[in-house]
Amino acid sequence: MSAALQGQGMGSALMQPTLEKADSAGLPLDPEACSPRSAALEERLEFDHLDVLQLPDDGPPIWRMRRRPAGATHHTVDT
Repeated sequence: MSAALQGQGMGSALMQPTLEKADSAGLPLDPEACSPRSAALEERLEFDHLDVLQLPDDGPPIWRMRRRPAGATHHTVDT
């Protein structure tokens, strides 16, 4: 996404249909963010930060995230 469009809610809007489908099916989501900005977006969308993986050979860090379905009664994180 271009820098001019960042921060206008487009990422959240694009994720909404997937979040709704996962919630209606009672399924968790386990994405991996490839930047601190992406990880922050997912945290705003109620994803939990699990850890950061450092890829070998100077590869980029990868943020492992998890979002439990809406309406889940307890908070568990299985890794």
